[in-house]
Amino acid sequence: MYDYWTIGDFGNQIVTGMLDFLLPYRCPFCKGICKKPACARCLIKIEYEKGFCLRCGYPHAVIVKRCVMCNGRKLNFTSCCSLGFYAGFLKDAIHAIKFERRFEIGKFLVKKLLEKSDEARSPGYQGVVYVPASQDRLSRFGFDQSLMLARMISDELSLPVLKIVKRKSGLKLNTKRQTLLTYKERKKQAAKKFEVEEEKARFLKGKEKLLLVDDVITTGSTVSSISGLLRRKGVKRIHVLTLAHTPQGFLLK
Repeated sequence: MYDYWTIGDFGNQIVTGMLDFLLPYRCPFCKGICKKPACARCLIKIEYEKGFCLRCGYPHAVIVKRCVMCNGRKLNFTSCCSLGFYAGFLKDAIHAIKFERRFEIGKFLVKKLLEKSDEARSPGYQGVVYVPASQDRLSRFGFDQSLMLARMISDELSLPVLKIVKRKSGLKLNTKRQTLLTYKERKKQAAKKFEVEEEKARFLKGKEKLLLVDDVITTGSTVSSISGLLRRKGVKRIHVLTLAHTPQGFLLK
């Protein structure tokens, strides 16, 4: 039995046990003492839509091939899947990841997302790309939430994370908050914000199927813009994965 343990392992177990006793883990929702990632009573309150639009990922009661939200709109990605609407306990869960660094909630939601997305689990995908956070968000939160999610998905699917998309520097963009921009403003701004790092573009050679990760999707303009960049580098199929979809976001004009 001693082959499985070292003095260091035993010491870590003691320290972990003492910390758990002195500073017990608390549910990010009700703040009650519980096991990670949250108490069972709160976890069951997170609402997931069983169905979604296979094209744009907008949550629906049933699975549909195309919906009124994306009909007639050009999208550069192939398909998309979101857990549910950016509201209620799902919104609270995403805030717990972002503001309280409850990364265990992220792992829980990623597993739920991959259970929902048959496409993400289908064979042939060759890597995971993510929407890079702005410098302002990195300064505010101290980490890139989309990169964190991409790494979790990478671990679950055994795919490499490709850090090949970056935000352009020195741009004069619309200073309004992203949530206040119209679809046309978002689309115009997204087309200017991102680029594929040329010195890393070689990592895309031979890559035809990629997953693209973001935390929340509103109009789809950002992920569509990045998908367009990837397509111009030879990628043929791009499946977008997001934790949540902003209600009515695709209706922004």
